[in-house]
Amino acid sequence: MGENITRQSNSFAVIGDIALNGLFSQEIDKNPTRFRDIENLLADFPIVFANLEMPVETSERNEKKNHHHFTSPVAIKQVLKMLNISCVSLANNHIFDCKLSGVKETIGVLDSIGVKHTGAGWLDEQLAPVILESCGAKIAFLAYVDIGTNPQNQDFDEFKLNYFDANKVKNDISLIKSLVDIVICSIHWGTDYSNFYSKQQQKLAHQVIDAGAHIIMGHHPHTIQPYERYKGNHIFYSLGGICFGDFYKNGKLTAIKRKTKLGIIAAKSSIYDNDFLFFPTKELKGNIIIIPRLNIRRKLLRLAWLNRLKNKSKIANAAISFKESAIDRVYEFLFGYYRNPLKQFFDFKWLGKLGFIIRDYKKIK
Repeated sequence: MGENITRQSNSFAVIGDIALNGLFSQEIDKNPTRFRDIENLLADFPIVFANLEMPVETSERNEKKNHHHFTSPVAIKQVLKMLNISCVSLANNHIFDCKLSGVKETIGVLDSIGVKHTGAGWLDEQLAPVILESCGAKIAFLAYVDIGTNPQNQDFDEFKLNYFDANKVKNDISLIKSLVDIVICSIHWGTDYSNFYSKQQQKLAHQVIDAGAHIIMGHHPHTIQPYERYKGNHIFYSLGGICFGDFYKNGKLTAIKRKTKLGIIAAKSSIYDNDFLFFPTKELKGNIIIIPRLNIRRKLLRLAWLNRLKNKSKIANAAISFKESAIDRVYEFLFGYYRNPLKQFFDFKWLGKLGFIIRDYKKIK
């Protein structure tokens, strides 16, 4: 279960990916029910930060990508208002899926409902940090995307995306940290569907904190990853996703992996509090998001222990990598949302997954 919180006038919350594709855009009328639990939780926070994972759909598609994700303007307006979102990162690998027209439509929608944004656009100022103020306390929000997440926008000069470069990030932080009370650095990075960060990510995260950031808000893997306290500051390597729409494929309703259905809302009751409180979220079939009975702090501690073991031991690294690339994939194939295990087992298409298992093992290892 989530932890008890007494909100003050300068409290705030950070959440991970919001992806309003599929059923969220196709069944708008059901969204109030889907988000009821977390809407009530987030309602009283003066400031809420998130990553908006997908652009508004337009007629254009980024031909450099094989898969495109997008949403409707109505869904964005409706859900961001329900979740009391104050500011979003657009620095991610899907924001350019509908090319510049999609970026412009998305920013137009955000501006129309008063949601601040940074990390992507067509003007330099759209990449600049956002400063929000509540009762005299100021928070700076900076957003970056790692090129390893494969945004595929390099050939489009008119589009600006705030790529993560350690030296640039340090410089950006140095220019703004004296003007605010808190610096939040949002980073879209990591390995898809992995519960663990790499040694290189940890090294970079420590550099960002050393430069003056107080909070790193990580996302992209669609899974939760360990939380780390470093020099009294906070590193969320991945908060997971709040939502990702179930969708129709070949006429059948389907969903992404079960392990992506768990997320975290991290909140401070006051900007001056040292500690975060954690609230788990879980997305059920039909994209209903609940706050489950789960000791999320204990789960994060277990993941942190496994991550340290993975980074120290070659044997542990190989075992954990095999589990994530092979065992998890087989489990999802048999028991994923909308799947019948017996029917799946006797569908020998799974043999074609062996190449993906080998590829994922090499990537995670």
